[in-house]
Amino acid sequence: AGDHSPFTEELLRWIKEPGLSIEQVFKRVRRDVLRKTDNEQQPWDSSSLTEEFYFTPLEDSEAPVIADDNFDEAFKYFSTAMELSDREEYDEAIVLFSKVIEISPGFAEAYKERGTIYIKKKDFNKSIDDLDKAIELKPDFAAAYNNRGIVYSILGEHETALTDFNKALDIDAGFLKSYNNKARLFQLLGDHTAAFEVYAKALEINPHYAPAYNNRGLLHFKQKEYLKAVEDYSRAIQNDAMYAEAYHNRGVAYYYMNRNE
Repeated sequence: AGDHSPFTEELLRWIKEPGLSIEQVFKRVRRDVLRKTDNEQQPWDSSSLTEEFYFTPLEDSEAPVIADDNFDEAFKYFSTAMELSDREEYDEAIVLFSKVIEISPGFAEAYKERGTIYIKKKDFNKSIDDLDKAIELKPDFAAAYNNRGIVYSILGEHETALTDFNKALDIDAGFLKSYNNKARLFQLLGDHTAAFEVYAKALEINPHYAPAYNNRGLLHFKQKEYLKAVEDYSRAIQNDAMYAEAYHNRGVAYYYMNRNE
């Protein structure tokens, strides 16, 4: 099990549970991956299938089983591509996500994941194309809206980015990454009041969400509120002891506190 990503470990566990539809399987995978990774890894959303299908139906159940050869083959490629992406083997992952799309053109999550890799490779046009397609296939795909918002933010199309972050939150009011991205956008635009409000909302939903503390600390630091910045960086570290950026930021804040004493 140690060789698998949290996503794959939870998927392999839940697909064996009798009586769970594909939608229920992915809801449980999403919940447990978020729990296991302290909300850092946001798993892909469930499939855009329009009927209830089951990996492992209950005995004597007449529920349809996933037996479509195309879907089954595509899903195997998808799982491997996710593993490659987790290991940052992006070119290889793109090849397999493209294979998934070739086999199953309606597989919205494959477009979303490939589009997300294109963000990391700074190929923003391809990223937008893939995220547009994911949203076309699955209009309630919060993660696709969130990631497209990131691209538009990078490209300086701030109003469009904000629209996408808000749409993601309309779909999933608990989507912490969208709160974080929305707050960072307000921060970039110089609207610190709005940024603080959004960070507060994220931390109200999950008081253990380390990135919100770290990024709010950056905002305090920018306002020369060094003690408040240190407090937020320390909360980030308390909730994620491996958060290297928060340690660095806290060190810088301590330096400025001492310099101004």
